[in-house]
Amino acid sequence: MLPEPPATNPMRVTGIVKWYSPEKGFGLVQSGDIEADILLQRAVLIEAGHGDIGAGASVVCEIVRKSKGYQCTRILSVSGGVPQPPPPAAKGSSRGKAERPAGWRVRAWLKAYSHERGRGTLTVFDTDGDLDFVHLIAIEAVKRGEEAHVSREVFAEAGIADIYPGQIYVCEIVREPGGAKCTRVLGLERRM
Repeated sequence: MLPEPPATNPMRVTGIVKWYSPEKGFGLVQSGDIEADILLQRAVLIEAGHGDIGAGASVVCEIVRKSKGYQCTRILSVSGGVPQPPPPAAKGSSRGKAERPAGWRVRAWLKAYSHERGRGTLTVFDTDGDLDFVHLIAIEAVKRGEEAHVSREVFAEAGIADIYPGQIYVCEIVREPGGAKCTRVLGLERRM
């Protein structure tokens, strides 16, 4: 008996990540919509703006049936699990514009800021969303009380001109060789 031909129309499913290996660049998703496992490749996650994800994450995705089984072709949403930021874009990327690395979304208060130098220091105190500090510490992402550098340009990109110590921001923090750095301010949460 010959195998069925691959499906050409994608099917939308909701599933849970059974396992994912960042080293191998793929994992498996289990869905109640179908009886087989679904192959999830890193390239599909990156294309959707996500990094490596952990077991237990809930995903909504489009899948197709290939000759060897089901494969995820597009990620529509990811929640829960232990998310990882996407890897930095390869040098010489054909996109033309350098991409800003995605970071850990946290709440931080502005500890100090110099208007003359255009630089300041944020202190992380909480996460924003489903991720808690136990998971962040376990994967050595960001720690409560950790300080991150922030520049005037990051505030300008967010449209924030009134910058004063004590304000609380929702922002993205990345680790770099020189320490933690705020790469994006998503909004001002509270003025002091």
